[in-house]
Amino acid sequence: MKKDSFPFGPGVTSMTGFGRSEKTFPGLSISVEIRTVNNRHCDIGMKLPRDLGPIEGEIRERIRARLVRGRISVLIIVSRDAANEETLKLDNEAAQVCYQKLVELNRTINAPGDVTLGQLLHFSDLFAKQTQRELTDELRRQALETLDAALDDIIEMRRREGVSLAEDLLARIENITASRIEIEKLAVEQPKMQMQKLQERLQQLTDVEALDPGRLEQEAAMMADRLDVTEECVRLDSHCDAFLKTLKGSDPVGKRLGFLLQELNREANTIGSKSAVAEISHLVVNLKEEIEKVREQVQNLV
Repeated sequence: MKKDSFPFGPGVTSMTGFGRSEKTFPGLSISVEIRTVNNRHCDIGMKLPRDLGPIEGEIRERIRARLVRGRISVLIIVSRDAANEETLKLDNEAAQVCYQKLVELNRTINAPGDVTLGQLLHFSDLFAKQTQRELTDELRRQALETLDAALDDIIEMRRREGVSLAEDLLARIENITASRIEIEKLAVEQPKMQMQKLQERLQQLTDVEALDPGRLEQEAAMMADRLDVTEECVRLDSHCDAFLKTLKGSDPVGKRLGFLLQELNREANTIGSKSAVAEISHLVVNLKEEIEKVREQVQNLV
């Protein structure tokens, strides 16, 4: 089937990708960056501001549900406008102490008048700048909205990468199928060729007339059974069909394809062990090389 007409399913997704989103809200902006590389499991590393700490678990679950597999690095930055970033907080205890000291000073030096608020305001240490760092329902909604947009971005990229990888897999599966067909053709003649070689060797060692035809027929039947690769070729074909069917599915394909490759490699090894013809041996080598190339590519898929 041609690559451009193959109906790749949504499960064909690469584990490598990058996604970013930045959104501006009243008084603040939020940016989210997500990077993913290959990993057998879902390994999430996050850097986020302290005020989003209470929803870290929710963020992780949302990422895990949508990206499924890979080593995932997430960076979330919340930037607030200066007017909304800091507030002044009065140190009440320090203000009381300062007031008492001013009253005592007035008494000591017999200063006219009472202590005023204006006098207290000269003590700048009574006020401390306080940064707003509270998780509100609105901030939670804004953070998750920005996260979802970044996830949409990386999923789109991973999908494109996945389809590109899968197109190469199609070509490899076609090569495997072509080798299997050639092996089947040669395997039909393999017992005859081996029997002919056996007869030639026996003729060199024994008087031709002394050879037992019945024994030769029995040996030929046993040889044909030992060298028969029909079942292995049928299973190879079945695994290739299952491989293509998996590429059309909606579920993540990586682990399923990895299992099928193990089965393909098992059949190739069995065919190789039964090979008594150089041409078949060469085809088996080609077969295993293609399977290995497919395996390397499949490791990149979710």
